Amino acid sequence: MEDLTTEALPQEYAQKLIDEHGAAPAAPARTSRPTETAATLALGAARSAAAGDVAGYVAAAELAVAACSADGDPTRLAGALVEAGNAARMAGAHQRALELLARAIAVPGLDDAADSHTPILATAHHRMAIVYDAMGDAATALSHLREAESAYVHIDDRPGLARVRNSLGIIYSRTGDLERALEFFGACVAEAERVRDAERLSAGLSNISITTRLLGRYDEAVANAERATSIAAEHGERSSMASSRSNLALAYAAAGRSDEARVAFEDARSLHEALGDRFFLAEHLRAYSEFLAAQDETSSALEQAHASLALAVDIDALALVRDGHEALAGLHKRRGEFGLALEHFERHHEMSVRLDAEAAARDLRTQKWQYELDQAQRATDVARAERATLASGYARLEALHELLARQTRELEARSRIDDLTRIANRGAFEERLHEESARAARQMTPFALVFVDLDAFKAVNDTFGHGVGDDVLRIVGDVLRRAVRETDCAARMGGEEFAVLLTGTSGAGAVRVAEKLRTAIAHHPWHALRPGLRITASFGAATSDEVDADPTRLLELADARLYHAKAAGRDRVVATAPTLAALE
Repeated sequence: MEDLTTEALPQEYAQKLIDEHGAAPAAPARTSRPTETAATLALGAARSAAAGDVAGYVAAAELAVAACSADGDPTRLAGALVEAGNAARMAGAHQRALELLARAIAVPGLDDAADSHTPILATAHHRMAIVYDAMGDAATALSHLREAESAYVHIDDRPGLARVRNSLGIIYSRTGDLERALEFFGACVAEAERVRDAERLSAGLSNISITTRLLGRYDEAVANAERATSIAAEHGERSSMASSRSNLALAYAAAGRSDEARVAFEDARSLHEALGDRFFLAEHLRAYSEFLAAQDETSSALEQAHASLALAVDIDALALVRDGHEALAGLHKRRGEFGLALEHFERHHEMSVRLDAEAAARDLRTQKWQYELDQAQRATDVARAERATLASGYARLEALHELLARQTRELEARSRIDDLTRIANRGAFEERLHEESARAARQMTPFALVFVDLDAFKAVNDTFGHGVGDDVLRIVGDVLRRAVRETDCAARMGGEEFAVLLTGTSGAGAVRVAEKLRTAIAHHPWHALRPGLRITASFGAATSDEVDADPTRLLELADARLYHAKAAGRDRVVATAPTLAALE
């Protein structure tokens, strides 16, 4: 992760966002279920295990999921899935973490309009933001932070709101608006002091230390980091102790207190290793490597940088892998090992192309590094430099060719996505429909088409404004995307009209999916978006078997049934009438 105005930030920004978990949601009310005691104890044990080693946390959380699944209470099951998702995140299993947290949000019987369930849903969204941020997807992280913020506002949970806004402060930090970020962090510290939340107070002070350090206010940075470290140590919060000690090391280093920084870096490394969170250990080792490089201890810096990169590759943390190769390129170049420097630089450039949306910035970075490497080679041997220039020119042409090819693929992919809802657009859907029709005709495998149209959507725009209307369309797109399988296709056809293609699905299956979608849209907490807002949708479903896999007739049949659903009173699914014969 990078600060856009000053320096590369190794460890602290990711740590700050991870620090935003806050207290676990309150345990659910007791019931008379026979397995209640076991489920409650298992969930409590999982929450307690979060402060221990990662392996123990993962095991306890998985046991809690099993116990709460048998219990049948949706509140406890969602809570267990949230803990399991967080444990998977700490273990570096980001995709597994997202899967578990998404299951928590979608637990049957968990009513997102019920105040008693809102804290769990808010926590799930917040932790999904943490995972997406660790994966380098700030846009999706921000989307889940907004969901969490909306939920906390709805139930007037001030500590929860403070935690989310602290995370928003981190986003502001990354955009370079450090003064605004300090406002967010200061508010969170004040709230933590009000409720005497030591862990949150330590995290907030660490965030202030990082931000003041970036502003060049080193004495403030050290003072806040020392206070954060003292609070974490006093209350025995292991994750807070590790993160605050890392940030203290960075503050000491920035203030020129190298001996104290070295001790803090070593202490923090031991704490991170004991905690077992590989993502933050990788971040810390990279920060330590940069400190050692600044002390001209290149060999030691290389050792730490290689260890950081190995961890990053192991947990598939792409941004850390990219930054690790960049650090190693610089260190090898400093030692005159230009072949290794070039190798790591090329890996760094490859990762940058994947992660950076600004092609001009990528090209500028490539030219800068290539120029520096060429100059260094010329200084040692003119003849060798001339050959290297020819070789590097050829390599650069190949790299540019690959860059153009990748950009072309990215543009093609973007042309198939609806800009507002981020699901497939009409062109992509029609292409997929014809492919599926051809497959169904060859293999005699059925598929279904469901048309979706939001009811009275013009009135939404007229009453609440087009901005709210756009938000409604985004949310409906997200509902459709999350509800269908990877083999299916959800698309926006235009305006308030959507379509869902369901592979390998019969008529009964199509009705089940359509009813699920209808319920999800009708029961969404639209009031959180705007008081008085209510959204429903009508559905028309048809299957390929009814039309001999003819895509044109399938579209006509599903559209006619959608019209029938509208005429019959809206907010319903129609899948049987009219028949194809009635249309001919």
